[in-house]
Amino acid sequence: MHYYKPKQLHDGKGYCPEGSILSVESDGTIHAILRSDDVTSDDVQELDGILCPGFINTHCHLELSHMRGMLDEHTGLIPFIKGVLAKRAAPTEVIEEAIRACDREMRENGIVAVGDISNTSDTFNRKQESDIYYHTFVEIFHLDPREAENTLKVGTDLMAELGNRNLSGSLAPHAPYTVSPELFRLISTFNDGHNPITSMHNQETWAENEFFMTKSGSFQLFFDQWGIDTSAFQSTGTKSLPGVIHNMSPKGKTLLVHNTFSEQDDIQLAKRWFEEVYWCSNPNANLYIENNLPNYDVFVENNAVMTLGTDSIASNWQLSILEEVKTIHTRFSHIPLERLLTWATAHGAQMLNIDHQFGTFKPGKKPGLVHISNFENGNLTNQSKPTRLR
Repeated sequence: MHYYKPKQLHDGKGYCPEGSILSVESDGTIHAILRSDDVTSDDVQELDGILCPGFINTHCHLELSHMRGMLDEHTGLIPFIKGVLAKRAAPTEVIEEAIRACDREMRENGIVAVGDISNTSDTFNRKQESDIYYHTFVEIFHLDPREAENTLKVGTDLMAELGNRNLSGSLAPHAPYTVSPELFRLISTFNDGHNPITSMHNQETWAENEFFMTKSGSFQLFFDQWGIDTSAFQSTGTKSLPGVIHNMSPKGKTLLVHNTFSEQDDIQLAKRWFEEVYWCSNPNANLYIENNLPNYDVFVENNAVMTLGTDSIASNWQLSILEEVKTIHTRFSHIPLERLLTWATAHGAQMLNIDHQFGTFKPGKKPGLVHISNFENGNLTNQSKPTRLR
């Protein structure tokens, strides 16, 4: 048995009483959270800083790992998308080596589970080999309703390959502005019969809302420039989320990603429609692409269930959930660090349906152990680093 006594023990739900000791079996299974006077062993490892469960990264694009540093910062979403489309191609061996490197980077940064977006099977080999748990959101998109069945077939073929490899996965619509109502409904029907858990990029830029309200602006110009037929798209006169939500299944769990321009009415609408809705924030990617952040206060005030993601290394400086926490902690210092660590652990595990093993320190679980060093006076510092102990 191993005993850890950190300065502060966070069990995934919140801080434990001062002086708490975590007892862990040699294989990483949690035994108990104990009081100091309950431990007779002299073999107690004292730690400065915080000890918490392994981090859950609920939004990543591992297949873009070879694009590290290729795209300029602060361009806005549409130029970023153009850059991905223009520069994504690379030799298979380059893509595979970059995927392995980013998988290792996430592990070293204390990430134990990932909700990963995939448009291809490029990451599947690594996901089979990795000791990180992956749930793959097979992302599909097409605005033309006549292509809905063919597009679904592309997604279900990838789902079949995941199943053959015993990997967890489900279908995901890319974003409101790239998926027809017909395709939304096909995705929902498929997931309801298989794995009712999905993800969607949501309100990452104001232009998305503008497109739905008026069928004009930067997105319409982008579609015109790339020869994408939008004749079947009808503006709804609303923002994007209320414009598509009725085409999405209310069943299971839905992860809305980015939400940079989501407001109280969007949050309340989603809470009424979905059985379970989670809001994934990727603050460093938001700063990298749009140089903007969500108003976290409106999410807290409306009791939104928050998770954290890194997005891809094409839109971030590193793949570290702790760095995402630090960004929010610095700019919204009134939101307690205790709450942010719950977003980074327990909430992500709940969303990915893996809270039987990950997210909290409960007897019998193997959630991973992360030591956060350089924690001072209840706050993180620029020097705070994650170290995975188990």
